[in-house]
Amino acid sequence: MTAGQPVLLIFGTAHGLAPEIMATMDAVLPPLKGGTGYNHLSVRSAVAIILDRLLGR
Repeated sequence: MTAGQPVLLIFGTAHGLAPEIMATMDAVLPPLKGGTGYNHLSVRSAVAIILDRLLGR
């Protein structure tokens, strides 16, 4: 990707996205990992964390 190039972020649930969608991806971000064995967030919470990390503001 280059600066100024549009980016589309697609978020899914623990059930994942359809293989047909995954096959079209240029990159896949790893899932968020918590500090404990319990690893569940709502999609809304995960999106907020990832956007905060990507935008770094």
